[in-house]
Amino acid sequence: DATLVARFEEVTFNPTDPGEPQIDYLIGDVNRDKVVNIDDVAPLVDILLGKDPTWQYDHLAADVNEDGYITLSDVTTLVNILP
Repeated sequence: DATLVARFEEVTFNPTDPGEPQIDYLIGDVNRDKVVNIDDVAPLVDILLGKDPTWQYDHLAADVNEDGYITLSDVTTLVNILP
């Protein structure tokens, strides 16, 4: 699905606080290796289960369906769009 593949594009988060840095991230790239693949599923599940204290980047990248929440739906979406 072309719409889902487009989610692998790099995104820029501009915080509302001018003192906060701009964050560039790749949606679905939870492990920050610049590739969205099966290796991103386990860290996403860890975030979902609260096992891994994460940076803001991880939460942004983990919200695969971009609804503002990290849920099982993000895991399902990531798994379904992997090649």
